[in-house]
Formats: sequence, structure tokens, C-alpha cells
Amino acid sequence: MNKEEPKSKFLKISCSECENEQIIFNKPTNTVQCLDCESTLCDPTGGMGKIQSKIEEVFR
Repeated sequence: MNKEEPKSKFLKISCSECENEQIIFNKPTNTVQCLDCESTLCDPTGGMGKIQSKIEEVFR
């Protein structure tokens, strides 16, 4: 039996403005903002989000 891995992932990203690290979903339905400075971290695109910050780690 072949087990497939999910295509969606969680990402740890760091804010380009304040360096805050946050875990987000890679396919967001809404704009994701930093919890500290409220700058945009990721925009929805109808599929994979458009990441506006540096990806630090990927969780499968």
C-alpha cells in the first residue's frame, strides 16, 4: 500500500520588518499578518500563498 504525503504544509516564517517568527499554513484563504507589527506575511492566491517573508522551516 502506497501512502501519499499531504500537499499542504505549515511554514515557520520570520517577519521582514520585526524579525518575529510565526507558523502559518502555506495555502491561506485570508491575508496573514504579523502578530507583532501587523505587516503582511502572506497573501492568498487561490492555492499556494504568496510568501512576503523569509521561510525558516517547513513542517510536513
